[in-house]
Amino acid sequence: MSIEKIYHMKGLPDSQGDDATSIDYASIADDAELKLISIMDAIGIIGSDITVEASKKKINPEKIESLGGTIAELSELALFLNKISMDSHYLSGLKDGSGNTAK
Repeated sequence: MSIEKIYHMKGLPDSQGDDATSIDYASIADDAELKLISIMDAIGIIGSDITVEASKKKINPEKIESLGGTIAELSELALFLNKISMDSHYLSGLKDGSGNTAK
């Protein structure tokens, strides 16, 4: 299982019973971490763009506001992905350590 579209992810499935064997929590954690790294890279690039824009003699306030809003949205998404990653690691450990389903 991977996170193909982030808006499809409503939270980590609680794996009880037969569904537990079909959920690869380690894979979900890895996927979330890779997406988190990409978002953090994007935040860094946007931050650099803001610095360049602010250093110009004529600062476009609309562009600065737009970039600031994008950074805020990406930060919220990064927090969501971090939560998915942490939960996935935890549930993967429970599942692997117990030999049973993660509850």
